[in-house]
Amino acid sequence: MDPQQLCNVLMHTFSPDATQRAQAEAAIKTLPSIPGAPAALLQVVGAADQVQKEVRLAAAISFKNITKKHWAPPHTVDLVQETEKPALRELVFQVMLVESDSPIRKMLAEAVNQIARTDYPAQWPQLLPEVLSHVHSGEPLRIHNSLLALRQVTKRLEYKRGDDRAPLEMIVNTALPIMLQLMKQLLESNNNTLEAAMIMKMALKILWSCTQFSLPTSTVAGAAAEGGQGCGALTGWLEVILVILRKELPEASEGKEPLGQPTTVEERNAWPWWKLKKWSLQLLVRWFHRYGMPKYAADEDKPFAEAFSKVWAPALLEPIMTMLALRSQGRFCTDRCVQLSLTFMESSIQIGSTYKLLKPHMHFVMANVVFPLLCLTDDDLELFDTDPHEFVRKGSDFMEEFNDPVMAAKNLLEGIMKHRKKDNLPAFLDFLTNELNKYLATDDASKDYRTKDGCMHAIGCLNEILKESKKYKSQLEPLLMGHFVPEFTSQHGFLRARAAWSIQWFADIQFTNFEHVTMLVQHMMQALRDPCLPVQIEAANGLGALINVDGTEACFLPVLPELLNEYFRIMSEIGADNVIKALDTIIEKFGEEIVPHATLLVQKLCESFIQYATSQGNGEDEEDDELSIAADQCLDAIQTVISAVCHGDGSKAAIAQMLTAMEPPLLQVLSVILDQSGNYIEHLENGLHILEFVTYFPEQVSGGYIALLPLIAHAFHDWAYDYLMNMLPVLDNFCSKNSDVFMASTTQDGTPFAMVIVGMAEKILNMPDRTSEPDVITASHLLMVLLHNLIGRIDAAIPRILELTLARLQVPTSEHVKTGDQLKSALLQVVASAFYYNPALTFQYLESTNPPMTMTLFTGWFAEIDKFESYNSQHITVLGLASIVKMDLNTLPPVVRENMGMIVTKMVGLAKDLKESEDENDDENDPDNNPFGGAGDSDEEDGDEEEDGDEDEEGEGSGEDVDDEEDLAYMQAIAKQAKEMHTFANAEDYENYHNRDAEDYESPLLDTDYLMVFAESLHGALQRHPEFYTPMSASLPAEVQAASQALLVAAADPSRAERLAEIARLAAEEEDED
Repeated sequence: MDPQQLCNVLMHTFSPDATQRAQAEAAIKTLPSIPGAPAALLQVVGAADQVQKEVRLAAAISFKNITKKHWAPPHTVDLVQETEKPALRELVFQVMLVESDSPIRKMLAEAVNQIARTDYPAQWPQLLPEVLSHVHSGEPLRIHNSLLALRQVTKRLEYKRGDDRAPLEMIVNTALPIMLQLMKQLLESNNNTLEAAMIMKMALKILWSCTQFSLPTSTVAGAAAEGGQGCGALTGWLEVILVILRKELPEASEGKEPLGQPTTVEERNAWPWWKLKKWSLQLLVRWFHRYGMPKYAADEDKPFAEAFSKVWAPALLEPIMTMLALRSQGRFCTDRCVQLSLTFMESSIQIGSTYKLLKPHMHFVMANVVFPLLCLTDDDLELFDTDPHEFVRKGSDFMEEFNDPVMAAKNLLEGIMKHRKKDNLPAFLDFLTNELNKYLATDDASKDYRTKDGCMHAIGCLNEILKESKKYKSQLEPLLMGHFVPEFTSQHGFLRARAAWSIQWFADIQFTNFEHVTMLVQHMMQALRDPCLPVQIEAANGLGALINVDGTEACFLPVLPELLNEYFRIMSEIGADNVIKALDTIIEKFGEEIVPHATLLVQKLCESFIQYATSQGNGEDEEDDELSIAADQCLDAIQTVISAVCHGDGSKAAIAQMLTAMEPPLLQVLSVILDQSGNYIEHLENGLHILEFVTYFPEQVSGGYIALLPLIAHAFHDWAYDYLMNMLPVLDNFCSKNSDVFMASTTQDGTPFAMVIVGMAEKILNMPDRTSEPDVITASHLLMVLLHNLIGRIDAAIPRILELTLARLQVPTSEHVKTGDQLKSALLQVVASAFYYNPALTFQYLESTNPPMTMTLFTGWFAEIDKFESYNSQHITVLGLASIVKMDLNTLPPVVRENMGMIVTKMVGLAKDLKESEDENDDENDPDNNPFGGAGDSDEEDGDEEEDGDEDEEGEGSGEDVDDEEDLAYMQAIAKQAKEMHTFANAEDYENYHNRDAEDYESPLLDTDYLMVFAESLHGALQRHPEFYTPMSASLPAEVQAASQALLVAAADPSRAERLAEIARLAAEEEDED
């Protein structure tokens, strides 16, 4: 393809003429199918002197998209030809090497990443040698860009484990020593250029990918050989990182190297020298936390952990403490560097060798580093006043908190008090007390309101420790009333918000004066109507905790309608998930009192859900995440309201009336969730749970809910394949609770709803190589829903159901297809159900196939029956076999008549197993067989309650490492998760992650007395055809005859019918209570 022609097409994608633009865009979409087009795109990108930047960027994006969608399977359309790939791999690397424009370079890097995913190292072995050759070139741009290419490769390999990690280990052994030497040269020569910083940063990012999830083999072996005195191959890198952290970054006005530090925060954060420090700290934090703590490290990493914790962590503390001191000296440090430094400190306090060094400086750390971070900044206060919505959003953004120095300060403070409380809690509380008293003694004009806010924030963060302390917990009530409650009337909104925020942490203390609780309720109710939105939000959150305090019901009940209205007013203004969660708590707490307001509550919650859900995509990603969480909380609250209604004291008629009134808004919500676009898939599970709820409790499901079936089926086929298990109970309710409407319903093209469900099962059963065993079991249950609930009404579907089931049964087990015992059991239950539904129709289909499948089916069935151990499989199979025995002998296929003895034998064996299980359960439930009572009958708990610990007895000695069982369990869980992620990423043993019990399905057939059906089938057969069944029965093995006779006697026992009736009555009562 001619690059000049391609360049013209790309240029027209920027045309103001809509027609030209559309034609150009259509032409771009055809590029993957044109030979030579990918190479032409790269030639356009590389023509920096001849083509304008925008066109080059468009070409880079188009090439990146081709590598993403047309380079290799699983994509199959317009794949790049294998003959073109070698030249393209070489060309993209060469073009990228000399590209100086960052956006274009980023697109090329992504293309390298996509190619490396499938081609490195097997088809692209020359990449690593080429990269290393350019590292020695002496040209900064080539060095940086070659490392950028290597970074893309390591990003693809960083999750590998075991033998799959060999290509990454090759990079570790070959490239890392060369990069380390390069970094030493740059630092020793005092190269202060931005290019040097960018090159070193890229080298550290490669090192990150090589060590993020496990230490390289060479490092582990080296540390072991050094006997815990060195860190193997990482020792040199630690030396380099130490130099980087010690390097001063002067202000631009100082005229010192490195020159040119920007003056705005945004530009400083992006400055390569600060980025270099950030990546250095990020590596240290990961190594310390994952591999550097001896008590938590894996056995193979312990030598490294010994050396890191005893040699390097103490050495690294000095520059990290210096960095943390910058702000207290009026100098700049990026938020990310502060956050990572604090995280490193959090690990340091657990190690005896580092805590020994820290201990003399702990007051400085807490008072001059941690505490200032807990105080609001000028930017925070400006945001509070000018954009309260954004202030609230930032305060509840979990992803933002992850890199937030404020959260790191909280975590460090919690860690200090958890592990070194004896040394530090009294001193820090004295510091806070002095600040609070100073605030009280200062006139209003001179008060430091931000310090007061910081003190309240710090005390709130310590709430659990203070509430558990014998020494301090009795002081919390006067502290709350003397220093926190007065701020409810502060002239500063941020202090009123902090006062309301504090209540959620201290609402559960032991109040000695209930009037104080009443006062808190009054203040929080007033705060709910505060003119400042953040105050309202914190009050709404805190009320969720205060409402659980014993005795507050009398305070809230008189104002319950008003309280609910305030919550809905706030919810209409902002999608705050914590507010909705607190509302959910109120609904759950006042379930019976909420019932009169239930219909309006559900309507308001539905309106809020639709507002939040449909607003996603109109703002930033963070806003969308919060709206999504808030929308989900609305669905949780809806479930709570419906539960309160259905489990309340109202009559069935009243409950049905309320559920009917809720139907219109709920249908709106469910229609949004089931929208064909699939944009609301994150809400599908909750939506289906609500639908299950409202179709389970009524005696009859409304036609409005049943009419959702086409939407559910479309969702399953198009974007919700993995949710069939969640759909199953809903579809069951549709069939079982209003079969007339269900059977009368069709899709727009006239497809009966029963065949829609068959079609859903068909999708799974027809893809044996792409479905798991649990998927097939769920599909089998779906077919049984039809067969068990619509007996005599879906004759037309029987052939298709049998065809699908038998075809899947015949698929042999292979590397990609699993056909285990549970899967076979579920499919054979479908066959048994078909016989129970209509044995004649089932045999008609089996005999109509070419060749007839009857004998093949029964041979396989009999081979599997003895493996049936579950109640469902045994019960349903007995009913299916009994249906065959009940048939007129003359209507049976000859092959079935010839094997009737085997059919009866298998039926007797299963019925015998069921009866024995039934007898065992009766014995277990008989109180005469348990003279000492059940384990739960004791009126007293074993053991005494633990007494409150004394903080003076807690904490490790200054020179000891912390031995924390919770942290150890956490680290072990992380290690296990890493292994599981690797297994999951490679799709190995999928069933380990999604085991589902085949017994989850509940069927109306299970209410049928199998023993009565068994007896009726045998008695009827003997009466109809004594000339056949009498000699056949006599020819059965003696143990089968004896078992059959015992089962017939048990079936005739009058007490059995009475016992089954009593069981049914108790089950109905239990269901009503639930």
